[in-house]
Amino acid sequence: YDCALEVVMLKEDFEKKYLGFKTTADGEIVETSDGKFKDFALLFQVETDEQPNKYILYRNSITKKPSYEFKTLEDKTEIATVTIEFKSLPLMDGSKAIKAKCPPTAKNYATYFTTAPKSPTFTEAAA
Repeated sequence: YDCALEVVMLKEDFEKKYLGFKTTADGEIVETSDGKFKDFALLFQVETDEQPNKYILYRNSITKKPSYEFKTLEDKTEIATVTIEFKSLPLMDGSKAIKAKCPPTAKNYATYFTTAPKSPTFTEAAA
């Protein structure tokens, strides 16, 4: 999957851990030309009329530096955003899993966002 994540603001720990930003002696968070991207998992929930499903994209590889939308303050406040483009890739553990959907009936639904993601264990063989 080719994906894009648009958010209002990136957390500093995400910038440093996954985008390779560095902290200066003065406490500034700096993007450098040699910062190395790291793969990350993305968990999210989709609200529907019937049931809110939770999802995970297991392994996401950032494809280019974030794009920032900056705006000048005028008569009204407008929200500026940051967009990260990435590819969702299969896990390298043999499961070949790319994403998973966790419906409310799943055993781990209540703790899906609070426990570390793990590789799937299949109960049925591929057809």
